[in-house]
Amino acid sequence: MISKISKYFFLFLFFIISISTLRAQQLQNIKGKVSETLVNLPIENATIQIDDKQAISDKNGFFEVFGVSLGRKEIKVSCVGYKTQIIKEVLVESGKESTIEITLSPVLKELGLLEVKAASSNPNGAISSIESINMEQVFRYPATFFDPARLAFSFAGVANANDQANAMVVRGHSPNSLQWRLEGVEIVNPNHLSNAGTLSDGPSQSAGGTNMLSAQLLGNMNFMLGAHTSNYGNAIGGIMDMSFRNGNTTKREHTIQTGLIGIDLSTEGPFSKKSKASYLINYRYSFTGLLGLMGVDFGGESIKFQDLSANIYLPTKKAGEFSIFSVVGTNSNIFKSKNVDYEMIKDYQDIDYVGKTVILGVKNTIRLNSKMLLKNVAAYSSLNNSRESFINFFQANELFERNSLIKSILSFSSILNYRFSESSSIRTGLLVNNQKSDIFIYDN
Repeated sequence: MISKISKYFFLFLFFIISISTLRAQQLQNIKGKVSETLVNLPIENATIQIDDKQAISDKNGFFEVFGVSLGRKEIKVSCVGYKTQIIKEVLVESGKESTIEITLSPVLKELGLLEVKAASSNPNGAISSIESINMEQVFRYPATFFDPARLAFSFAGVANANDQANAMVVRGHSPNSLQWRLEGVEIVNPNHLSNAGTLSDGPSQSAGGTNMLSAQLLGNMNFMLGAHTSNYGNAIGGIMDMSFRNGNTTKREHTIQTGLIGIDLSTEGPFSKKSKASYLINYRYSFTGLLGLMGVDFGGESIKFQDLSANIYLPTKKAGEFSIFSVVGTNSNIFKSKNVDYEMIKDYQDIDYVGKTVILGVKNTIRLNSKMLLKNVAAYSSLNNSRESFINFFQANELFERNSLIKSILSFSSILNYRFSESSSIRTGLLVNNQKSDIFIYDN
């Protein structure tokens, strides 16, 4: 009898603990920082409202809202002397804290209530011919494959050159006229499989099968459609300006994501409990590559790619905030002709395509005083794409064509923002690029 009572008691206790654990998993914390738009000055006593929960930012602009229920939330941020910011569709999920950075603009006179339909931050402050992109949009829009370039196809004046790649035709310009930027400086083509969707699998200049930068690392982005502001140049088409987000500064978190793109592994967190320095590291391996390891191909094609990305955030007391970022990626597309129906030139060739990309950079943001902000970014990026084709007609194995593209960009940007008053400000600086390109073509 006692054993039966003990059995039921432990079952009841297990039930109570399970219910408590389930309830605990239904709540999550949201943390972040509130700062002024132009000079990045922390805003103290800003009110952050989420449902019936709210928090007040401290003297450094940091805040944390505890016990927020899961789902998509609307965040309202307000402070005396600043425009109220409403951020919609912020995803709160179990097992991972949400970290957001919010910027507020000063306001001289409070007008009537303005209903915001959609909101996202604008990293560079441009006001014309610009579309702001946040990762929540990339996650929710269909057929983006977590690629911000494919999301840009939904903007007016942007068309897709080929469904197999993210090549963008902006206002009728060639996809090769698109410029890619990371943290405000120009970089080489940051896409895997730049030969996707091109004639006979030849590599392209500014597109590919999928973006090399994982959605787990990207922060807010800007897409310029035309009439570029003075801090943009060297492009006649569109400009995709991307940025990394910082890792969680208080809690270590790990994410595993699988899908048609592949396996996505991410880890982030603080280096120690005594500092705000954090790391964010992400690794991806393609789903098609996994199938290839199991002997599955796609009509004679073996497609693989992998990349490793990192962003190290190092705040200091006197020298400002430093970020060290890097991206390393490799990809390949091997096509073996089956010697059957020769409907296209590609059908009688064996084609080997291999691509490698490296991006290294450092960013420093320092507030010189309450009205002046200096941002310096230096980055080196390079790619090496090569393609070889061999005639495989009537059992021949002769080199038919070989071409390669080796390109590197060394970029430096220095931007100074100065606010004279709440109604006037100035932005000045310089951008220096050193580009090298080597193109080799052999045609038999």
